[in-house]
Amino acid sequence: MLEPAKNKQVAKAARCIKLLAARYGRKEWPLSRSVVEHLLYYHLHLAVGAMAAKRLIKRLRQEYVDYNEARVAPRSELGDVCEGAKAPRQSAAVIKAVLRGIFKAENTLDLDDIFASLTAKEMAERISKWEGIEEGAAEFAAVILGKLEAVVLNKQTRLVLSRYGVDLSGITGEDLADLERRRVKVDPLRAYLLLVEHTRRFCKDEPRCKHCFLSYECREGRKRGRR
Repeated sequence: MLEPAKNKQVAKAARCIKLLAARYGRKEWPLSRSVVEHLLYYHLHLAVGAMAAKRLIKRLRQEYVDYNEARVAPRSELGDVCEGAKAPRQSAAVIKAVLRGIFKAENTLDLDDIFASLTAKEMAERISKWEGIEEGAAEFAAVILGKLEAVVLNKQTRLVLSRYGVDLSGITGEDLADLERRRVKVDPLRAYLLLVEHTRRFCKDEPRCKHCFLSYECREGRKRGRR
C-alpha cells in the first residue's frame, strides 16, 4: 500500500495516461519475438517511432539470416535496408550500436536461453554493463517477457509525467503499474508506449504546449500559457 503522498502522485500519473489513451487509442504493439529484438525495438521506437520500428524489424528479418549477419553488415548496406523500410538511413547507427554492444558483452546475440532463468533485477544488472544500451531497455525487455509489471521510466516518460505535474521522487515504474485499480484500462506496456508517443508529437525537448490537448491541466502547459 502506497503512502498517501505517493498515492496522490501515482493517481495523477494514471490520469495523464488515461487522457493519452483516449487521444491516441491502441498504439502499435511491438512485434519483437526474442530478447535481441525486444532491445532493438526499444531503441528504434525511441529513435524513429512505433510504425517505423515495426517496419525495420520486419525488413531486417527478410534481409538477413540472423542478427549477427546484420551486425557485421556494412553501414551503407544497412542504411539501404533502413531506407527500404521507409526509415531514416541514420537508423543503421542505432541498429549497429545495439547489436555491437550486446555482442561485445555476451559474445552472442542468442540471448533467449541465457535470460530465461534471470529475474528482472538480474537482467537489469547484466544489461547495465553493456555499451550502447539506453536507460530503461532492460525493464522494457523484462516487461515484455513477463518478468516485471511496471511502466518503464526513462528520459522520455519521466519528461511527460513531470511536466504534467507528477512528482516522481521515490516512485518506481512498479508503483505506476496498477492502472486497472485506478480505472485506467491500459496495461503497463501500453502506458509506456503512449507516453513515448506523446514525446514524439507534443512533449518534445521544446514542447508544443500551445497545440497540446493536455495543456489545460498540464503544469508545464499552464505555465507556458501564462507567459
